[in-house]
Amino acid sequence: MKITINGLAYELTEPKHGDPYSISQLIEYLQKPDNTAGLNLTDVVIACNQTFMPRGQYHNTLLNNGDTIELLSPMAGG
Repeated sequence: MKITINGLAYELTEPKHGDPYSISQLIEYLQKPDNTAGLNLTDVVIACNQTFMPRGQYHNTLLNNGDTIELLSPMAGG
């Protein structure tokens, strides 16, 4: 499966169970020690295809080939 994360293309191996990755599974995948993405996932907000995802929906939101993910850190200001 090919997805874009913060403007960079990634190719994920298909999960063994055959279902698409959920956002929760993507986070777990990106936090593995052998991950070379170098992404800090602490306190990020996630948008999938320009739609912000509530944390409570990470398990239910399935990714599709070609999806665009943005990992955004909160910013102070106004």
